[in-house]
Amino acid sequence: MKMRIKIAVGAVLLSAIGAPVAMATNIQVGYSGAGYGPWQTGQGGEFTLTPYDVNPNTPVSQISGRSLDYSLTTSSQGIAGSFQTFCIEENEYIYPYGYSGRTVAVGTLSDTAQFGGIGGTKVTVNGVTSDALSIGTAWLYKQFAEGKLVGYSYSVNGRLTSADQLQRALWWLEGEAVDPNNIFSQAVVANFGSVGAAMADNNGAIGVKVLNLKYYNANGTFEAGQDQLVSVPDGGTTCAFLGIALAGMGLIRRKIS
Repeated sequence: MKMRIKIAVGAVLLSAIGAPVAMATNIQVGYSGAGYGPWQTGQGGEFTLTPYDVNPNTPVSQISGRSLDYSLTTSSQGIAGSFQTFCIEENEYIYPYGYSGRTVAVGTLSDTAQFGGIGGTKVTVNGVTSDALSIGTAWLYKQFAEGKLVGYSYSVNGRLTSADQLQRALWWLEGEAVDPNNIFSQAVVANFGSVGAAMADNNGAIGVKVLNLKYYNANGTFEAGQDQLVSVPDGGTTCAFLGIALAGMGLIRRKIS
């Protein structure tokens, strides 16, 4: 059965119409003893992200009234209140639970991958380079998040293989890799009718957003973190995460490509 989980935090409403909501929360990547989470494989997802209140492994259940859209098979995997996700940039990093020196990051929720990525059509505005999320990526991830992606094994047997295949299809759609022949790449092209249609910009058409991450250093400079996907209810007003504190990253630094 599909359910919606609410994750997050305090917010300040900036205006009633069309304005972002300022939020602050900590988000844990993986959890103690699990690195990036129970279903992470190879160089990509599934990654397990968990918002928490004060202490790691103490998840919160609300996000200022904004629902995240996940099924029982793609939430609370190994730790309550978590959701499963994938990355969409080749040349940035994400850090697992407890990683020294990368315990806090901030992020925004948008429709584009920002700063990184090796492919796609990039636009630079005010010094920020971004690449719009493709509608094919949004469609595949929404199907995954709702627990109904055809061909995806949500059970123990085969889940790691499915995670690897879906990650590669998402990279392909975002111009980060070449993998047009796996089952999910073929499924998304069949759904949209052509490669070009699947790679067109989502522009909010499907309820999937990009979590843009930054890790701040002691001297105040930042390192762009690897952007992740977030499923939200279709048709909702777009909100922005401002000042999201990510914490509890892991024991080793890992490049996800």
